[in-house]
Amino acid sequence: MGLNYRYLRNTGALQQQSAGEPAGLLVAPISVVELVPKSVARDNVIFPLHLDGETLTVAAVRADDVFLHDKLSFHLNKRVQLVAYPHAVIVDAID
Repeated sequence: MGLNYRYLRNTGALQQQSAGEPAGLLVAPISVVELVPKSVARDNVIFPLHLDGETLTVAAVRADDVFLHDKLSFHLNKRVQLVAYPHAVIVDAID
């Protein structure tokens, strides 16, 4: 089960990023968001941002968390790149 995409669209978390948008807004294509089950996103406080080949860029509170990196790589069967974002921004995007 994935994330609540209707809610994400309504809150503005899923939309095309323009040059004037604030850097704290999480923007991701629905196809990328669907790669991570909502339970995994919520339990690990992460939000998928971008898929480039086999590398999934993921917003996380701590971008240097090696355990989280390895765990996500294993569960998602993708290379993972963690990018630091504030906790509140990630939780808002998930919910």
